[in-house]
Amino acid sequence: MSDLFSRYVCGNNVSFKHAKGVSDRSGKEFHLFHEIILFLGGQAQLISETVHTVLHPQTLIVIPKETYHQLVITGEPSQYCRCVFQFTETPSTAPLIEAGMQELLITENDKATSYLFAKMMQLAKDPDPQSAPTVVEAVLRLLLDEIRAKKNMTVEQDLTDKLTRQTIDYVAEHLTESIRIQTVARHLNVSPSTLMHTFKQNMNISLHKYIIKKRLILAHAKIINGEPAITVAAECGFGDYSGFYKQYKAMFDATPSSRTRI
Repeated sequence: MSDLFSRYVCGNNVSFKHAKGVSDRSGKEFHLFHEIILFLGGQAQLISETVHTVLHPQTLIVIPKETYHQLVITGEPSQYCRCVFQFTETPSTAPLIEAGMQELLITENDKATSYLFAKMMQLAKDPDPQSAPTVVEAVLRLLLDEIRAKKNMTVEQDLTDKLTRQTIDYVAEHLTESIRIQTVARHLNVSPSTLMHTFKQNMNISLHKYIIKKRLILAHAKIINGEPAITVAAECGFGDYSGFYKQYKAMFDATPSSRTRI
């Protein structure tokens, strides 16, 4: 009998999941909600724009919305176990999110974090369906307050090499312009093949796909703020609107003109 599972509890603009086994969000390197993950077991690495590190059990991973990240399973997928909060802003959480939500790993097992881990594990054990949504919202607020207190912690970045960091910075600076791999390579004094191979090896995504997804995230933010989709496509570096339309719909499962807040 399989011991794999996914258990969900939903509150107001927040969901809590306790799961073991392969993630159902494979291929979703960017998303439009915030995420807090308590990594419980298995073998995995976190890859993001600022962090590339092996994960250890009882590590709390804070991932702001619109931030590139991948949790890469390096061991037996069935052993990958975690608790996950996924949430968007509400009037009660928005100040806490604004004050402290940044990419962060919390590994220290002090009294405050131990208490929060215990609360999360209580939620994971067949919660009362009537009280669980309220408890989920309360634990999230406690987590956000703790993250705000720890937001200046140093995060280990032992595997993110210099060339990858420079490439990420170049893309961020020129995201809305025409970015050619040859131009980036020339700017960084490497061959295009070295640039693409190194980026893919370190980020687990091709440089071309990374640029497209970063542009789509920017485009979505502009569209939901009321800018016309056809104007946004050009502003975000898409020369062809039909291509932008197809890529936007594939990533967000909505058309640009719908202005859906996803």
